[in-house]
Order: sequence, then C-alpha cells, then structure tokens
Amino acid sequence: MEKYYNSGAFEKSLAFILKSFYPSPFKFFEQLANYFEHKGLDRRSHSRKALYDILYEFYVQVIGKKMNIFTQYLKFDFLYHQRGMQLPYWASTEPVPGFKQKCFDFLRNEDNISRFLPHFTGVPPKKIIKEIEFAVFDFNVLDEKTDTEHLEQTIIIFDYAHSKAIPVSLNYFLV
Repeated sequence: MEKYYNSGAFEKSLAFILKSFYPSPFKFFEQLANYFEHKGLDRRSHSRKALYDILYEFYVQVIGKKMNIFTQYLKFDFLYHQRGMQLPYWASTEPVPGFKQKCFDFLRNEDNISRFLPHFTGVPPKKIIKEIEFAVFDFNVLDEKTDTEHLEQTIIIFDYAHSKAIPVSLNYFLV
C-alpha cells in the first residue's frame, strides 16, 4: 500500500487495475502482497524504477488482459514521476519518424507555446526542452472518457518545471 498507493506515483495504472479487474482495493493489494511474498520481493527494498517493473510483471503474470492499455497508463505514471530516466523495456511505443526534430519545430512555433506552454513565452526552445519531455502514447491517458477500443496516438508534454502533463494532438507534429 505504502509503496504503490500512498506514494501517488502509480495513480493512473492503479486506477485502471482497480476499476477494470478488482471488486475492491483490498483484494488487489492482498494479491499484490501475496505476489511479493511468493517472489521473495518482500525481503528487500526496491527503487521506484524497480517498483514499476514489478507492477508490470505482476500485471502480466496475474491479470494479463488489456496489456496495451495498462502499459500506457504505467508509462504515463513512470514519465510523470521519473524525470530524465530511460524508459523501461515495457514502455516502448512505435516511434514517430523524425520525432525529435518535430518536437523542436513544435517549440519554435510561438502559437504552440502560447497555447500549450504559455509560461514559456519568450523562452528559447533550447531552454524549454530542458524543462519538458515529449512522449507518444497510443491514446490520451489523461482523458478518462477515452474510448480505448479506438485508439488514437497522442503526444503528452511533461512539463517538469510546473508539474503538468499536457496532451497534444499528433496532428501538431505531422505538419
């Protein structure tokens, strides 16, 4: 409970698990505790990054349904709380060709800055890029009404300077 729920670092992924597969949070945490004990994970401390990997492996072995949906939520939680860390093996998304250049082009457009990152108005793109991260998701994980049956890629801008996550249509990057 303390490592996963109380930390707040697994908000989206736990919400998806609890809503989709468990009648009560107690049942989930009981099963997770049993998993920790069975794997011998309860006898040592774990880094935050390791906790993401463990939750992913638990999900694969115990639940195993709607993997693509769960992985996107877990990837969001990871990126929101783990600034600057390399994405884990389970968090890869199909790359957008020329994505890095498209991100810089996005930041060079003053209309984009005023619309999505107004607090960075007048700041050069090279400085902005040090405070944010762009990531591609299979759907808008921030929209609770997203129809996960009809997935549409979305870019999320992680604004670490202001603790925000901003969804942006992929169309802004395809120009």
